[in-house]
Amino acid sequence: MKDLSEIPLQREINDLYEFLNLKARTYNPSFFIVRHEEIIQEMPLSSSPFRNDFFEVSIVLEGGELEYAINDKRFQTGKQYVVMTSPGQVHQWKQIRQDIKGFVLFFKRSFFDAQSTNGFFKDFPFFNINEANLFQLNEEEADALAFYYRQMYQSFGKVDSQQNKFILANLEAVLWFVNTIYLKHIDHNESKKAEHTIIAQFKNLISENFLEKRSVNEYADLLNITPNHLTQVVKKATGRNAKSFIDERLMLEARYMLRYTEADIKEISYKLSFSEPPQFHKFFRKHEGATPSEYRQSQ
Repeated sequence: MKDLSEIPLQREINDLYEFLNLKARTYNPSFFIVRHEEIIQEMPLSSSPFRNDFFEVSIVLEGGELEYAINDKRFQTGKQYVVMTSPGQVHQWKQIRQDIKGFVLFFKRSFFDAQSTNGFFKDFPFFNINEANLFQLNEEEADALAFYYRQMYQSFGKVDSQQNKFILANLEAVLWFVNTIYLKHIDHNESKKAEHTIIAQFKNLISENFLEKRSVNEYADLLNITPNHLTQVVKKATGRNAKSFIDERLMLEARYMLRYTEADIKEISYKLSFSEPPQFHKFFRKHEGATPSEYRQSQ
């Protein structure tokens, strides 16, 4: 029997297509690109919530609107948009249209680690589990991005020793282009924050360790800086205190489990590493303004 206390995690790209009952498969475990038109007829009209253990940068160039959810944020899409998702985020869509055209693109971090420099992802702040990014595109942006997607699509599947290098170059171009779109959609302070290496590293460490590490001191140790320095950097760049980012990640996971699973609140509190349910209740109410039960009933 399916464990309804867990949101399904698709660890491999092919696992996702099996989960969605699609025939499409990739021979490369670290990268896959396919046209929407090739899979749309098999796609479920609406999906149940799921997570991926890999990145997505997909583009829709034509087609009808649909409702798309990332984490606890809902989008009503336009006809041209790009969606960027990170490992661990919860995805769900409703009433997908059969006339969608564009490209679905997935890749794992290993696709870069094997061929690119360390720390590459710090340059792309939209790849963070707390970020829910789906941006509408104008004609110029859509045309520019479509060029790179077509280059990758035409190269994917060719038996050529240069194939991955060519695909990687085009994928990097897509990411840098998307980064300019991302920066247009956030305010000046957020832009400064995104460019700050310590902030990016801090947020990535939180995503990896939030169940075990809950204090600023612990993350300062991981960053090899003093807690005071971390606190000052975060405050100056974001206007927020460092602890708020730790609590924000924990709250995101709590909302996931209350909204998308049938686990009881006591079970959720233990899964989130609270020693007792009352501690979870107090923490959730402080940040949400409602009890876990009230929040679940409102969804």
